Amino acid sequence: MRLAFFYVLFDLLVFTVLFVGAQRLRISTTYQAEDIGLEPNEHPQCRAWILWWKTQKAVIFVGDILFYSICPRTITTIVDLTSEELDLLAYKRRRVLVTNDYDAYKYHLPVEVLGNYTEVDIDFENICRLHPRVLRIASVSAARKHHLNLDVVCRSYADFRNANTYNTTVSDTVEIESVTNQAGKDEDIIIHVSDLTSNIEGKFGLNSQLFEIHQSIAIFASKLCNGTSAYDDDEPEDIQYYTG
Repeated sequence: MRLAFFYVLFDLLVFTVLFVGAQRLRISTTYQAEDIGLEPNEHPQCRAWILWWKTQKAVIFVGDILFYSICPRTITTIVDLTSEELDLLAYKRRRVLVTNDYDAYKYHLPVEVLGNYTEVDIDFENICRLHPRVLRIASVSAARKHHLNLDVVCRSYADFRNANTYNTTVSDTVEIESVTNQAGKDEDIIIHVSDLTSNIEGKFGLNSQLFEIHQSIAIFASKLCNGTSAYDDDEPEDIQYYTG
């Protein structure tokens, strides 16, 4: 009886030590995946997800066999799939938990990561949307799309210009800088907002969801506040969603 009790107590202690020592890393954004070495642009899971999004609202041919992905009345494209692409779609995973070297190799995760974490939770569905690390907002239409408060931005822009400086740190997560644009002529005044708290305290009004998928937001105040952007959409500010 005492021996059985000892084994139960020993198992409980081992479980407790393992549980306390366990460290889980969650990777849920494109830039986090890049930082850890997953290479989203080339990853097989992302190729599978992008192909899957492409097949939505589509007529799908596999050889001479016809499939409908959804109701025929909503079809917008035609997709001809090869057998290799079918295999790729079968490989698609929404989310995986990597706990050993075998899974790390299977999902192209550098095995060195498991030296620091016992579990790695990978959200491929969101990673593979290939959101940019820094979201660029440089047109009025983009500002409206993301609910940016232009009054606040333009006041900050005016204060920065009047201060006659090249860089101002407003807080640990908000910075205003002056950089020479690609044309090499005029200067762009850019406000960098790096987290949700700064967005709220600074009253920028940006959609809170943006900070769940981007590391920071770059607001091109000079374009928004001096009329050079107008309502043009020639700036690459849009989020790239692969949803068809």
